[in-house]
Amino acid sequence: MQKIAVIGTGGSADKYLNTLGDEALCHFYNSRGEGQVHGQAVLPLQQLTDSHYDRIVIAIYDYADVLPLLTVSGQTPWYWFNGLTGELTLLEDIYQDKQHLFLSGNDVLTVVYDLRIAPPTFDFLVFMVRCKLEANRRGLSSLSVVICPGDKHGFRSNIDFFSVEEMNYRVMNLFLPIASMIDKNASFYLARSRQEARERFTAAAHQFPEQHNFLHPVGRHFYHEMFAFIEQGIEHQILDATDFDKRKISEWAASRGLDIARCICITLRECEAHQSRNSLLAEWKNVATQLVAQGHAVIVIRDTAKAMSALNWGSGIWECPEAALSVSLRLALYQQCRVNLTVSNGTQVLCYFSNSHYLCFGMVDESCTSNTLSHLAEIGFHYGRNKLVGAKEGQYLCWDAPLATHILAALSYYFDKGLL
Repeated sequence: MQKIAVIGTGGSADKYLNTLGDEALCHFYNSRGEGQVHGQAVLPLQQLTDSHYDRIVIAIYDYADVLPLLTVSGQTPWYWFNGLTGELTLLEDIYQDKQHLFLSGNDVLTVVYDLRIAPPTFDFLVFMVRCKLEANRRGLSSLSVVICPGDKHGFRSNIDFFSVEEMNYRVMNLFLPIASMIDKNASFYLARSRQEARERFTAAAHQFPEQHNFLHPVGRHFYHEMFAFIEQGIEHQILDATDFDKRKISEWAASRGLDIARCICITLRECEAHQSRNSLLAEWKNVATQLVAQGHAVIVIRDTAKAMSALNWGSGIWECPEAALSVSLRLALYQQCRVNLTVSNGTQVLCYFSNSHYLCFGMVDESCTSNTLSHLAEIGFHYGRNKLVGAKEGQYLCWDAPLATHILAALSYYFDKGLL
């Protein structure tokens, strides 16, 4: 005789009983353990042990409310009886998680970006590319990103040139979209404490950086992390804007009568940090004005910090604050325009890791540790060479001072050679 646990005491339970023969012994359960069914006392769900039965039947049309009360051992088959149709369905996925549609933890590389040492800047993109290349190397399909807070308001203790509000803005409006750009299936976890981040990271099946030192972390967000892959012929330019974002930029340009593929983009750096590296606005306005006079359409992207303020440089010089505020739209613009002119700045890494054409100036600033000649050489910028290590055709550096005469001369050179 089959021993069956029936969860539910209403009409659906009665209909189910009518489908059974005499060779079944049923016990009845509900959430409160109240009432009787066919003279039997109803038991509370908390007392149900599924291994005591041959089958468990949920005879409740919408059983979501009782799920928190259930303990499923996996030893006994569970069924759902649909009182409306009379169908009995085997519940192989009682919570309807449909886990087969998602990646398992064994197929994911868990990575930690540690804000005790790493900055809330576009360096995160360098780190994420490194992580994706590592996942590919190990044959893992996706990334799980853990953001570990630093010691000062959740960030690195020696960053004083950004406000806490701006740094928090960067986490949500820079980190999150970058993670999605690198891996559309990536998960993103913003830990509330270093302990929480450490426990989550160390519990993962696959980790990067391996043996990360949470006490004294080492930064893994530098471009030289790409060298080993470049030397092996492994593609590191893995960024590609979505068709959705490319279409949005194309629509933006078309609505202004522009052919985006013929447009010259100018990206400005106007940051509070290391102001000596900023774009000289008068020089770049001169560049834009002369390019328009030569028949070119010019699109200017201001620094995110200045995105809401218009420059109004004149006819034929278009501003795109949408791209200044959206990382994904910025990438789509860089990829579709003829060339991006810029000084060295964080957003430039979008070009370094994509097929975007660019001409970059202003790499050297001995007053800034990240832009000294020695540090530049360590990360692939060799003084006098016109390409970053790993750069493709159409991706150039110019070591002349970022003045209008030098910018226009360099651009004219590459145009005349058919290289841009």
